[in-house]
Amino acid sequence: MGVSVFKTKLENISKQESIRFDVKYRRFFDVDHAKSDIAKDYVRIGDILKVFPCKKIKKGELENNIEMIDISAVDDNTATLEEVVCNVDSIGSDKNILTNGDILISKIVMSKGYIWVNGKSGNELIGSSEIIPYILRDEMVDLDFLKYMLILPQMLKIYTYLETGKTPSQKRVNPKELLRIRIPKVPYCIQNKIGDKIRTTQEKNSYLRSQVLNFSGVIDDVFSEELHMQHKSMKLTKMYIKKNFLIGKDFDLRLSYKYNNSFFDDQIVDDYQIIPFREFLAEPMKMGKSISPDLYDEEGEAKYIAMSSIKNWCINYEESKAVTEQYYEENKRKSCIQINDILMARSGEGTIGKVALVEKNEEALCADFIIRIRLKEDVNKKFMYYYMRSFLFQLYVEREKKGLGNNTNIFPKQINRIPVVCMSQKQQHRIVSILSLKEEEICAAILNLDNNKLKIENEIVNSYRGD
Repeated sequence: MGVSVFKTKLENISKQESIRFDVKYRRFFDVDHAKSDIAKDYVRIGDILKVFPCKKIKKGELENNIEMIDISAVDDNTATLEEVVCNVDSIGSDKNILTNGDILISKIVMSKGYIWVNGKSGNELIGSSEIIPYILRDEMVDLDFLKYMLILPQMLKIYTYLETGKTPSQKRVNPKELLRIRIPKVPYCIQNKIGDKIRTTQEKNSYLRSQVLNFSGVIDDVFSEELHMQHKSMKLTKMYIKKNFLIGKDFDLRLSYKYNNSFFDDQIVDDYQIIPFREFLAEPMKMGKSISPDLYDEEGEAKYIAMSSIKNWCINYEESKAVTEQYYEENKRKSCIQINDILMARSGEGTIGKVALVEKNEEALCADFIIRIRLKEDVNKKFMYYYMRSFLFQLYVEREKKGLGNNTNIFPKQINRIPVVCMSQKQQHRIVSILSLKEEEICAAILNLDNNKLKIENEIVNSYRGD
């Protein structure tokens, strides 16, 4: 029997799907299960969804207040939008109008699972140009079922194969590539049955999530009670100055509340001493360093702690990338972390000022947008961690930061001069005791969220396996 030889030019290999060799063009479950018979039938995502040709609002064109969302508001446990980030009357970059999309998918860092059903349809809604609205081609699709199928671990793995970009934080999935992915075809009656379970679970998740989100409010309440202050009356108000732009650039001329509130002088009783943050440091703060993608190692032991690793004010080691042993050894003296260090995000709107306490010994390095804070031995580390989460500290982060939007930054020089209220050891211990107990409840809530998500994932996997 003769053998036919197929010939093609080398440059065509990347363009012709039929001769592509890499795993990203196979069915998604092949990657995880190495089987081809798990599901009986398959459908391309493009047969279910199509990109909605949304309009754009260019920088400077927005005239009225409008709701704006950001992918940072997507809860990866529930695949829902936690909240509309804010009402804005000006934007610093081009935005997509997302109002009419059935399901919204972020093409940037898609492997994080920033996919959610648009529950705001009917209201004017905008978001980053990285967020793509999709609409259903067929009404016989349960959106909640589809959403959870698209964030299955098997699918997230596929997105990593499809991502392109020079840096990990800027990797994107081309919508055309997404629509080519084949997924199991599940009858609508089964989709809807599981969808009903999802919606019931989401109601429970909303309550659990509220507990998690409310912890910051608990921290503020505790500090307010100790200091006899009303933090709710000290909320920041942002000013968007359009025409008189010079006022926003001259510190002495800034008019907003955050630049003209001397609350330490006016509202804190004289019994408390105010000390600059630098006085509590055992050594100068360290900023992490950037890394080349070729220095990551999936099999590596040491972790690279980036801003995305700080979730719910804790370090998520599981989602942190690993680095080569050589890179770790070369950089551990300058940027390694140890137990009782505090890590602080120093950049980005919505992330700047977020902190996490290192509570276990792990081989890990700080990323370039993380500041490592190492406190003196006699400082109550847990107390300082809670203090840095409080409105007192975060108000000054807001005041001291420089830049706009995702280019917002704060540096050790600014943090060093942030005032800290010196409380007695007795007060510190009382605050830590109250908040630690509450934090245990929060950890239990997060565990329940994880378990609920796992149950849903198993339901979906069983639906196409026929179990």
